[in-house]
Amino acid sequence: RGCVASLSVDGHASSAGGARGANPVCAGVTALARSCAEALATHEGVAVRGTAPGPGAMDLVVDGVGEAEVDWLRGVTDVLVGGCRRLARDAPDEVDVRVET
Repeated sequence: RGCVASLSVDGHASSAGGARGANPVCAGVTALARSCAEALATHEGVAVRGTAPGPGAMDLVVDGVGEAEVDWLRGVTDVLVGGCRRLARDAPDEVDVRVET
């Protein structure tokens, strides 16, 4: 239905040749992913689970969404995917976005 079902982020600024904390592309992806994950985790009517197994890694799964929350979830999805795609266009050597439908 055009909504995020899962999210995996894997990478780190040091893998792109930048110093930890000094790569704006890494910071952009991190900010988008963390902000959207926090919104999902705290929004009533959306059930999620996730882990952050190590530096630069995060996995999130949407286990359920109430019918009344589908449009809201689609909006979060649009921000997340659109923002990451924009970063990938600006820095194609540093960001790879894969969307499965």
